[in-house]
Amino acid sequence: MLRSVWSVRSCKLGDVLATARFLSTSSTGHAQSETAAASVKSAAEDILYKPEHIQMRQSLNKIIEQEINPFVDEWEEEGFFPAHQVFKKLGDAGFLGVTKPVEYGGAGLDYSYSIAVAEELGSINCGGIPMAIGVQTDMATPALARFGSDKLKKEFLAPSILGEYVSCLGVSEVGSGSDVSSIQTRAETRGDDLIINGGKMWTTSGTQADWMCLLANTSEGAPHMNKSLICLPMDLPGVHIAKKINKMGMLSSDTAQVFFEDVRVPRSHIIGEEGQGFTYQMLQFQEERLWAAGAALVPLQKLIEETIKYTRERKIFGQPVLYNQAVHYTLAEMETEVELLRALLYRAVMLYIEGQDVTKLASMCKLKVGRLARELTDKCLQFWGGMGFTNEVLVSRFYRDFRLLSIGGGADEVMLSIIYLNLQPPPENGPADQLPSDDDAEKIVQVPNREAQLVLPPRTQLANLSWDELAHLYHRYTTQVQILCAAVERLGHVTDGGWEVCEDSPYRPSSPCLVYSFGVGEDFSFDDAVARRYGCEVHSFDPSMKAEDHKRGSSQPLSILKLDIEEWEWDVLPPLLHDSHLSDTKQLLIELHQCDGCSRYDAEQTDKEATKERYTTALGILKDLYDAGFRIFWQHQNPACRYISKFTLAERSGCCELHMIQTKITQGTK
Repeated sequence: MLRSVWSVRSCKLGDVLATARFLSTSSTGHAQSETAAASVKSAAEDILYKPEHIQMRQSLNKIIEQEINPFVDEWEEEGFFPAHQVFKKLGDAGFLGVTKPVEYGGAGLDYSYSIAVAEELGSINCGGIPMAIGVQTDMATPALARFGSDKLKKEFLAPSILGEYVSCLGVSEVGSGSDVSSIQTRAETRGDDLIINGGKMWTTSGTQADWMCLLANTSEGAPHMNKSLICLPMDLPGVHIAKKINKMGMLSSDTAQVFFEDVRVPRSHIIGEEGQGFTYQMLQFQEERLWAAGAALVPLQKLIEETIKYTRERKIFGQPVLYNQAVHYTLAEMETEVELLRALLYRAVMLYIEGQDVTKLASMCKLKVGRLARELTDKCLQFWGGMGFTNEVLVSRFYRDFRLLSIGGGADEVMLSIIYLNLQPPPENGPADQLPSDDDAEKIVQVPNREAQLVLPPRTQLANLSWDELAHLYHRYTTQVQILCAAVERLGHVTDGGWEVCEDSPYRPSSPCLVYSFGVGEDFSFDDAVARRYGCEVHSFDPSMKAEDHKRGSSQPLSILKLDIEEWEWDVLPPLLHDSHLSDTKQLLIELHQCDGCSRYDAEQTDKEATKERYTTALGILKDLYDAGFRIFWQHQNPACRYISKFTLAERSGCCELHMIQTKITQGTK
């Protein structure tokens, strides 16, 4: 039975997982599981991996050792590996779509299985082939799997999962690398077609690919809203492979420069909604960076082990090199660093699976793996002496290959910027010399957080997402800061008793200014507090009263809009907000109560989370606000809700408070 399951040519991922579940529940299965676990070097992997993961890795390792590693040296020498041949073997075994939808040939598993695959691909004796496989599974196809039409998924995704197609990603250009928004390739609409002109650089698998996931400008306008992802067959007239790039490392993976000259494709080849390509491309960055860290763990570990073995055998001055304190201390430090990277990666993956935003942690993983790979390969190579300077040992190959990790997929410097932008904002009661003066208190210095730009799909796509996908998007969106403001303009915050004025806010609105508040009943305590503290004119409105507005003072340009959406207001406020004129609103404070019972907490209550319809409505509102120019500059979970951090994602409260700034009218000074 086991022999047939683990057959390299016929094994299927479903069989692997089913067998692992059987083994884990039987007495002999426990022994088998222990054997499987022993093949995974670090006991720390038990934190993330179950018997199914380990069985899957063992099956993949058999393919690697029988079908890939015996030929790596030859492929490295030729500067080319047969991607169609290798991908077909992996596709037949189910390893090119572990997280992809079942209906298109995938396994439909969570992202921990993708990381398990990435780690085991590190057993390949080079960096180029795992990189090409990662492009196929985690770079060129995620957006198609999530947002593409059924027709596109059948035409491009399904054969990519089976390994019948090789895919590539067309984002970077000669003058546009990390700055994705600056790409120049254009796709102009002519009737029902797109005419594509431009070029792409650093295209992994570009000389072999059957299709490209192409990012191109499809309209004029803001650079984050004028791009689309397009499924582009690579055999169309006008697609020119300009050259195969001669690289210092990753030799077995072909990298191409590609030009497009009046290439015609149907407009139906656009993935998802036109103009949302930048958004779709940003969504998969977390997985791409986590995958890169995972794929490096095994080779880094292997290099340490190979170096220990070599330095134990190689002697200098009558004793093994390994016995020198400087050598074994260095190797001990490197082993520690690898385990620290593993712990960081596993923590990020577990939080990601739970639906939390791991932009910062994923960027830390990418930064750490790039720097560690450079340091570890350099130090190990040094201990190999003259042999390390040859092409005959693994350490020199990874010394070349892994130099890319600090450049590709976001350079180290970009990762540092992202990490900084995702740090908690500085205390509002900072040093006096950092607070804005009276003269510049109303000036706003805005710094877009590129990693958090427009993370929501179009409203038309929301209804097609599953409950888990909706919850994931909502929690991710409402825990991000999209723009940083030098002068924090927070006028209020939510407490157990409702809205209160921030006593520590350095911002002082001009007098008079207008506060427009949706209240509950006749409770306008926040409005009154703002009016008393700042002498502001306040306009309060309670939609439940269905009466004339409560007005205090004359009409002024709207400075603050405060929304409090809970219970019945979900039916009243969304259309009211949609019809409201927000063009002159400078600041928006919105409190979203997703769980019905947060204000009347009951430990026995089972209906703890919002419905799918409520998540769809909330995401639709936030999408409308983004399109209207509003950006989140401060956020926190509602402390009045006792469901925070108490349950899993499926039960976690969606109650949150968002402070948004209107970017269209707050450039420079208001």
